Amino acid sequence: MSSVKLKNTHVVEPFAYWSAMDRLEIRERFKEDSLSKVDWKHLQVLRRTRALCKPKILASFLEDTEQRLDAIKERYVNAAAVVDECQSFYHLSKLTGGYFHFPNLLLVGPPGSGKTSVARAIAHSLAPSVEYLHLAFHSEAFGLSGLDLGYDSGGPGQIVRGLAENKYANFCWLLDEIDKTGEAGSRASPFVPLHQLLERSTAKIFKDLALDIEVDTSYCSYIMTANDLNRIPEPIQDRCLILQVDPPNRNQLPGVISSIWADVHEQSGLGNRLCTNLPEKLISQLIDRSPRQMVRVLERAAAKAAMRTLKMHELSDKSDLKGLQISVMAEDLPEDALGSRERGMGFVW
Repeated sequence: MSSVKLKNTHVVEPFAYWSAMDRLEIRERFKEDSLSKVDWKHLQVLRRTRALCKPKILASFLEDTEQRLDAIKERYVNAAAVVDECQSFYHLSKLTGGYFHFPNLLLVGPPGSGKTSVARAIAHSLAPSVEYLHLAFHSEAFGLSGLDLGYDSGGPGQIVRGLAENKYANFCWLLDEIDKTGEAGSRASPFVPLHQLLERSTAKIFKDLALDIEVDTSYCSYIMTANDLNRIPEPIQDRCLILQVDPPNRNQLPGVISSIWADVHEQSGLGNRLCTNLPEKLISQLIDRSPRQMVRVLERAAAKAAMRTLKMHELSDKSDLKGLQISVMAEDLPEDALGSRERGMGFVW
């Protein structure tokens, strides 16, 4: 890609598309050599991709990045050290031009430690735009790098599609559970294109197998998550800053429960009518639950509290709800949630 400056905004333009299309369109226009079925399909894919792939903006960090990162530390107390690392690189980038770019981050931790939520929050706090891929559902390399148009199902891969459809060149890819993708030793594994994509010098000349042209993907950043570091090839590990996300300890769990309640509160749609704080007695009864169990229990408790409040006020229609305040109490916890405390997938001690 070539870099130009337009009204104080840096943009990048994928000129490789034009040269590839010129060769095919000249052959088509002058009929010097009739296009084969594959060449014709190639030309149509290039035309469609070019229509999407306009010059891309090189965006700076968000104005409130610092505040967003501080909020993540308060919300995910067990990941404070991870956020501290991100803040360090954020300040470094501010000194070196201010355009968003980050080292490849790999967050590793046991299931339920909150690493995907932390990764998502960090990505949206830093990047101008985020593209999400769950690699457990992409077991083949062509999902990322495209499939030759000689195949009936051939077409561009997710990397070029994401770049073509995004208005920014330096957006962030969030690759979830990369340890659950294809076999590391296979040539068809998604780890193969990641070797190239995670190294800036080779990402500049990334070749999608369907387009058969070089595309500069070096402005993209990557945040990845994994449960098991041993399932990730060493060359991939070497290209990443590996950060451990440990489960919260017992002292941190009340903060985690408050964070989960904030999500439940937001999704409830009740706004100011639902209390924002939980009583200590209720929190203490959730301490031994996994995070997924906490979500389900708190959702049910909120529903029970709403029913209790409505019955108490003998309200029957929405017009009478103005000014109603719903407080969730320990007695609103469902009875079956107070029984067996066998832990599901989530925090471990």
